[in-house]
Amino acid sequence: MSNEVHHIGLTVSDLDRSAAWYSTNLGLREIGRSSLDGERISLQTDLPETELDVALLVGSNILIELLCYRNPVGERYQLRNCDAGAAHICVTVDDLDRTVADMTARGVVFHTRQTKLVGDTKMVYVRDPDGVTVELIEPKDDLILTALCASHPMH
Repeated sequence: MSNEVHHIGLTVSDLDRSAAWYSTNLGLREIGRSSLDGERISLQTDLPETELDVALLVGSNILIELLCYRNPVGERYQLRNCDAGAAHICVTVDDLDRTVADMTARGVVFHTRQTKLVGDTKMVYVRDPDGVTVELIEPKDDLILTALCASHPMH
């Protein structure tokens, strides 16, 4: 069995707004859009009469699928970070101070302050336009993803 993550799917309320936010603030590039409806997608989502629009965004090692349901209309995301089922995306940045300054200049409001995790690794949480938590991390040393994976190989 493969253990690679293929993509992350996020349900959003406004596809254009969210695609622009992830592209502008995280440097992702939109590679395609499609619309889905009919019996097959209704069976896959376990929702009757499902209609949705999808945008795919890519980065150097990430694929994000933004899903915007036209039917049924969903409710606003209301989980706190501590609630079971809450999730977040963590994106690496080269310079967290510069990234935060650039995003702040574009009007993005951070709901936490920057902090250090382990050693010199810095991180901060921000919310996307629908309230989904996005962690920005400037990993150092043992928290660099390739180092973490290499130090704990699969058998």
